Amino acid sequence: MDTANQLMMIDYEDKRELKRTILDIPNLNVVYKTEFFKGQGIDLLICGAISMQMYQILVASNIEVVPFIRGSIQKVLTAYSDGDLQNGEFFLPGCQNHVLGLGRKRCRRRGNNWE
Repeated sequence: MDTANQLMMIDYEDKRELKRTILDIPNLNVVYKTEFFKGQGIDLLICGAISMQMYQILVASNIEVVPFIRGSIQKVLTAYSDGDLQNGEFFLPGCQNHVLGLGRKRCRRRGNNWE
């Protein structure tokens, strides 16, 4: 997430998708990226790898973060909607269970990094 240049923003209302927009993410530090996300109205971020620093700043800014997820956009969105992201098929390699406790175990943290 820290080095991503684009983000797909999906607007929902009552579990119904209204529209999708591709946003170019400015090449800024974590604090300014977070401000950019907040300015776009983003309140949930589902992503792959993310640094501990960026994760903490996003969460402190009231953006829910579901990290270490992989898969096709539609399958991930469906699994999230169904409450089934803890299914092992969506975890990045090396992260067998979701870091925020959606799974049975947590990914390990070492210093400022996730393992």
